[in-house]
Amino acid sequence: MAKIDASSSTRTMEMWLLPFAAMFTQPSWLNAVALATGALLCLNRRTVCAALRAVDGGSDRGFSRFHRFLSRAEWSGLQGAKILLGLLQEAFVPEGEPLVIAVDDSVERRRGVRIRDKGIWRDAVRSSRGFFVKVAGLRWLSLQVMARPGFARRTWGLPFLTVLSRSEQTDARRTRRHQTLPEKATWAMRLVARWCPGRRLVMVGDGAYASLNVFWTLRDHAVCVARCRMDARFFNPPPPRKRGQKGRPRLVGTRQLTPRTRALRKATKWERMIIPGWRTKDGKAEREVDVVTGTALWSAHGKTMPVRWVLTRDPAGRAETRVFVCSDPGQSALQILTWYAMRWAVEPTFQEARRHLGFETQRQWSDRAIQRTTPLLLGLFSLVMLWAADLAARTGQLAMLGAAWYRKPDPTFVDCLAAVRRVLWTEEAVSPILWRDDYPTWRMRARTAENPRPLQQRLAELVSYAA
Repeated sequence: MAKIDASSSTRTMEMWLLPFAAMFTQPSWLNAVALATGALLCLNRRTVCAALRAVDGGSDRGFSRFHRFLSRAEWSGLQGAKILLGLLQEAFVPEGEPLVIAVDDSVERRRGVRIRDKGIWRDAVRSSRGFFVKVAGLRWLSLQVMARPGFARRTWGLPFLTVLSRSEQTDARRTRRHQTLPEKATWAMRLVARWCPGRRLVMVGDGAYASLNVFWTLRDHAVCVARCRMDARFFNPPPPRKRGQKGRPRLVGTRQLTPRTRALRKATKWERMIIPGWRTKDGKAEREVDVVTGTALWSAHGKTMPVRWVLTRDPAGRAETRVFVCSDPGQSALQILTWYAMRWAVEPTFQEARRHLGFETQRQWSDRAIQRTTPLLLGLFSLVMLWAADLAARTGQLAMLGAAWYRKPDPTFVDCLAAVRRVLWTEEAVSPILWRDDYPTWRMRARTAENPRPLQQRLAELVSYAA
């Protein structure tokens, strides 16, 4: 366990990362602080060498210890995910409100013979319904807390747990038991339920997680909401058993109309609702939606559970008709659609992580380093949001990058990252983190014979090699 002396010489990054100090030994803790600082300050690629250059570590002969921090050091990513989830709850989820967790997957494009867990996946960004694009890489399952920071007016997706999902061919080649994406999501949500006893959980996912097995397994742990198929098979409750009737009691009654048939019927009575955050591509905070809802029994593979389905239709005809299913029949249609609308914040999170945190640019080859680096980058996204929210609470606002031709209504992730970088660069200008007296070093020459490079020189080098 790392022993941190919270003295006047303690860096801001150490204070921010202090909740995670118990995960590391003292040497690993110093390496973690330096790597986190360098990962936030460097540009373009998020490799270990790029992070060291950002903190003036180009002449450090002991650079291999930073690589070993990812590939060999003994620390638990699950313990870090638990700590991060607790920080997100404390900062953004008030007591008594449900913890809404969005579950989604993303493909990290990686190539190389030595990356053994890579597979061939469908590229959801480049593919369409009539055009299929395959990509080689790693598939990650990400669990994100849906929250609204105090400085924002929209919902943000804040990752806290990211696990690798291997293909069936990869598991067969490495003689491992294969787990599908819904099975991994079920395992992850049960883990979160153990981490948050007494907290009401809501899992929101797309059509890949509209599985009766998922809903059945999590029925005592979380409320599940997912987009369902338009030909889903729902049933009415069984009729009351007649007196003297023989045989086993019926589990389900007559089959209900499929959502597709119900949407086409003229006799269907639609109710217009205003859903906050529903398809706000034009900048609106809410939108009108025609809704039909009802309860049913979802039965398949010997399992039967009551659910509520919600059928939606766009009054303007710009969006397709969709149906959603919820494992809690007592929830209203407005609440179910509000929860699902929060899930759309997952995609901007993946996009911002690729654009500003170098997601897909890391170059580790060992299995352990690969399984640690991507979750660390996505977790760094949530940490930046936590630190930016704290800075905004202290100063009253966050500085936003604007121009005469464009005025931002709310801060974006790049504004949050810039606020954190200002604090880190201010300290780096006074004393680079790798040049501290209490930091172990293996430089080419003694400290007395070297001096840190001027900040202007370091910034010019970073900008010159940014592209």
